[in-house]
Amino acid sequence: MNNLFQFDFSQLNSPDFKEDSVREVLILPLLQQLGYEQSQIIRSKSLQHPFLKVGSKKRKITLIPDYLLKVADNYAWVLDAKAPNEEIKSGDNVEQVYSYSIHPEVRSKFFVLCNGRAFSLFRQDKQKLKDK
Repeated sequence: MNNLFQFDFSQLNSPDFKEDSVREVLILPLLQQLGYEQSQIIRSKSLQHPFLKVGSKKRKITLIPDYLLKVADNYAWVLDAKAPNEEIKSGDNVEQVYSYSIHPEVRSKFFVLCNGRAFSLFRQDKQKLKDK
């Protein structure tokens, strides 16, 4: 098992340490240490966006969150990984993961972003997303 206490955080400064590394090296071991079992960690679930129309035509858009985390067979929270240089406190990345949390198939109260340097936790029913 990956020991997070032995991780060399200077790796976050490498251009080769990207979003997939944050997911595999940091987030998944942390979820396992928190006691999540494989059946509670849903990876890369495809969600059809229910709202998008251009004019009178519906356009298929697929949303794919990195992780949907289950508690008592319900999605409790959404977690999305970002590269170490990505903003996770405001802006487009927050709006992206917010859209996952409010999706009719998910409806989770909480959503989280992690870039390896920090976690940002939001509560979707309290979140006020600002205009760009």
